[in-house]
Amino acid sequence: LNILNNKKSNVIKLELPTDTFTIQERKYLKNRNFNPKLLHDKYKIVGGGITGKWKYRIIIPLMVNNKIISWTGRSILNKKQIKELEIPRYKNLSIEESVLDPKSTLYNLDNSKGKSVILTEGAFDVIRLGDNSICSFGTQLTQSQINEIKIRYEKVFILFDNEKEAQDKARKFGLQLSSIGVDVEIVDAYSDFNKNDAGELTDEEVKIIKKELNIY
Repeated sequence: LNILNNKKSNVIKLELPTDTFTIQERKYLKNRNFNPKLLHDKYKIVGGGITGKWKYRIIIPLMVNNKIISWTGRSILNKKQIKELEIPRYKNLSIEESVLDPKSTLYNLDNSKGKSVILTEGAFDVIRLGDNSICSFGTQLTQSQINEIKIRYEKVFILFDNEKEAQDKARKFGLQLSSIGVDVEIVDAYSDFNKNDAGELTDEEVKIIKKELNIY
């Protein structure tokens, strides 16, 4: 990818709004069984702080060739607070503010170099599953993202949430990828552990799933 080739943006380099986490942000991550230091060191994840447009959010950068090309921010507020404030749970950096349109690539490509990959729903699912797992930074796959998968991977395991809507999307994406020659398998990996999504899994459960899929 040529990360400077973006007709909709003149941005060449991005800098994250902060370089650390507040006490509240650390608490949010730990309550979800994530290690703040690992998230910061490996995925360059930071907090949005307590002021400004990214306040009370976890900032998840989208990296391409170790360069930040965009990011999304996940609110650390609870569902009631989000509803009362009428704010989105996820807030994306605009295309104009990004180096590259985030929907032209996929999250975690830099850590997914194998020929087989897990395609999941969101960034926190990817972070829980680790290397050789990706997501589309949203609920739809664009043609650019489909092409990127075809170029890089021979086998795709789709692990979406157990809910009907998510499974319907998994089948749709599976058909899209199969139609261009990608070997696709839709996997129910969560029911055995009585979990709904990857974010709820323990480290040991992740190891079991990845061993079963022969992905490391």
